[in-house]
Amino acid sequence: MRPLIIIGDGGHAAVCCDLAHACGREVSGMIGYLDEAEALRGIDPATVELVNGVGSIGTRQSQMNRRKVYERLTAVDFRFAVLTHPSAVIAQAVVLEPGCVVMAGVIIQTR
Repeated sequence: MRPLIIIGDGGHAAVCCDLAHACGREVSGMIGYLDEAEALRGIDPATVELVNGVGSIGTRQSQMNRRKVYERLTAVDFRFAVLTHPSAVIAQAVVLEPGCVVMAGVIIQTR
């Protein structure tokens, strides 16, 4: 598996880092989302996977920040990992798309 780089450097990013470790993944770094383009310059997208650790305070604008990071970086061929905590319960019919992070104790049912 490729090492992970977490986009974001606040509380949500720290929780994503803990999640990555719980999944047995190597985290090679955390970078602020306002400067991710510069921080990722020179890194071959095929050598890492990203985790979107950009936090949200519940407003539509802050939620859009996560989406913008995802769109901006997938447009230049970076891939986002799917992370599922070992304690999460996920129904068989559920499909987790790239960039999905499922935290500890979560239950996802089909309906």
